[in-house]
Amino acid sequence: MASLTVNIPILPSEAEAAALEGFQPATKEQIARAKRYDTLQARKDALEAELKEIRETFRLELFDADAKVFTRNGKAIARVSTFTTQRIDSRSLREELPEVAAKYTVDAIQTRVTVGL
Repeated sequence: MASLTVNIPILPSEAEAAALEGFQPATKEQIARAKRYDTLQARKDALEAELKEIRETFRLELFDADAKVFTRNGKAIARVSTFTTQRIDSRSLREELPEVAAKYTVDAIQTRVTVGL
């Protein structure tokens, strides 16, 4: 029968951690706050993913309808806009001197989707 050996790092005990420079045992309140933070962060990540999906759905629907705005009772609920920004071409900039950065400024076209009642 084969055996598997796994090295598991040993974390310092609270007493050992307290003796290390910069380590301080967390209070019950700090532990509870850290757990709450993790819970909220997970919810935030899930909500941000859902918001991104909704924006993308509106973007596709607006393009399919060849429309710029969806309205309800005369008020925009979803809007798509295209605009141009100027950015530095960093690849060329890295190859050249910083003093010539203006020479490598390029236009970039972007699309913004705004959703809200």
